Amino acid sequence: MTNIYLKNAAILTAASLVLRAAGMGLRVLLAAHLGSEGMGLYQLVLPIYALAWSITSAGFTTTISHLAAQEYIRGQNGNKSSGYGRFVPAPAKRQGRVFPVCRGRSRESRSLPP
Repeated sequence: MTNIYLKNAAILTAASLVLRAAGMGLRVLLAAHLGSEGMGLYQLVLPIYALAWSITSAGFTTTISHLAAQEYIRGQNGNKSSGYGRFVPAPAKRQGRVFPVCRGRSRESRSLPP
């Protein structure tokens, strides 16, 4: 059991070192390409971008999990006219046709429109 933890810790450490080296390389290339003024602007805008990204994506996975659980429960109760179309945008519905796992149905139990 301890061997598994050590192996996983070694994998995570190696991955972290590789990603840090790649980030450092990207920063060096970016600094060479943008110059000092461009890097100053980049470092000025990056925290604002990160904050906006975290605000807009906050709760997205929780919301999708919640809606998927509701759909699963509605399907278990025999209610076939669930509110799937009200909550999930059209591109996600199309993706559900391509990947049946997204909609919680097996490939055999669904019928595709022609």
